[in-house]
Amino acid sequence: MAIKSCEDCSNKFTYADSFKAAWGLGIVQCDTCNTKYIMGKGWRLLTYVLLILPLILQGFLKTYLKSATLVVIMVYLVTVLIVVPLLTSFNRKLN
Repeated sequence: MAIKSCEDCSNKFTYADSFKAAWGLGIVQCDTCNTKYIMGKGWRLLTYVLLILPLILQGFLKTYLKSATLVVIMVYLVTVLIVVPLLTSFNRKLN
């Protein structure tokens, strides 16, 4: 789960940069050489699916978890918020 680095100067992106890109516009900029990278479409789609998944499974969760449904959904969403920036890769360079 390594945070990616700039292809031009090998400067490593920080977790904060990846977090802002994953939950913002999907763009990260190298602090050293100002090169911009964009989050791949596949990662953006995966992020949306992970966020929508509890809504899709809500009926299933209510049936089997009863009163703990809200707690499970909240823990899941916090986990997604923390983990997605660690897994996101920036593979296309912007001009």
